[in-house]
Amino acid sequence: MLVLRPLGRGNWAPLRMVLDGTRAQPLLFRVGSTIELAGAKFRICEVHP
Repeated sequence: MLVLRPLGRGNWAPLRMVLDGTRAQPLLFRVGSTIELAGAKFRICEVHP
């Protein structure tokens, strides 16, 4: 599970993203890196197994 916060101004609630599935390839995430989803950039705040 990843906890994401949008970059930029505003006090937005965190977004929790769960990656699930037997066919999903292993992905490496680091706290502080950014991800782009649907044209918006998010910063990874927490990574949970």
